[in-house]
Amino acid sequence: MKTDKIFHKLFAEYPYILFELIGRVNEKDKYHPYKSVEVKEKSLRIDGVLVPLLPPFPLLIVEVQMQPDVRFYRRLFAETMLYLHQQDYAGLWKAIVILRDRSMEPVKDPAHQVFFDAGFIEVYFIEDLRTNQVENLAFDLLRLIIASQAEAVPLAKRVMHLSHNPTTKITEQNLAQVIEMIVFSKFPKLSREEIQAMLALDFDIKNTVIYQQAEKEGLEKGMERGLEKGMEKGIAWERKRTIEHLKKVIVKRFGTIPDTLLVKIEQATSEQLFDLYGQVILAQRIEELSA
Repeated sequence: MKTDKIFHKLFAEYPYILFELIGRVNEKDKYHPYKSVEVKEKSLRIDGVLVPLLPPFPLLIVEVQMQPDVRFYRRLFAETMLYLHQQDYAGLWKAIVILRDRSMEPVKDPAHQVFFDAGFIEVYFIEDLRTNQVENLAFDLLRLIIASQAEAVPLAKRVMHLSHNPTTKITEQNLAQVIEMIVFSKFPKLSREEIQAMLALDFDIKNTVIYQQAEKEGLEKGMERGLEKGMEKGIAWERKRTIEHLKKVIVKRFGTIPDTLLVKIEQATSEQLFDLYGQVILAQRIEELSA
């Protein structure tokens, strides 16, 4: 999956993140929804457009570039001017350019510099967020996109933790799917189930079939004790399934499982099992898991 598609999904579902990045959080509600637009007849596509509800806010044209492209600014200006012409738009506009790091920034043609000097173009580098380690859900999601494999799992878990904070501005339930999509792009050889297990996603016992069946039976019979037993069985079943899957992954990667590691797995709590799963994915030697 191309990184640009991840940014489009992220900004389309959570425009707050874009406004947080460009320092205009208070203007988030002044625009129509974020959307991708195709410039007709020329096969050009703008990553995203935010149309203001009312003046004096400018039309925002968003372009994300994570790969080198020496003709990027030429394409940006061609798309922008053609789009403004086709929409018969005569208001203020501003282009928001998002690059991975400064090495990605193309050389500007002399004719382009006047647009930068006049403030029509604003450039943001995701790499700069690495130096700012303040826990911020919007920034952490953007950091996650450029994170290495070793950084991705703990950072994804931190994002999930921050999303549970009632004060956060991003509370949509499908945030887990966005995180899963980002992490999957970093571990393309893993299955969706392995990604979910590594991140401990969807492991709420209340979402399991056994729990729901036990709850239904308990309500129908009015027997609280029966429900509790059903819950206990559900927890035990999920734990057993997780341990079996973890062992299969270890054998697949390293061939055998040392006795000390087997003991560690059997004695681990549910949280420790998920942490161990992440270690298995990233470990280069089996010895790293027994430490």
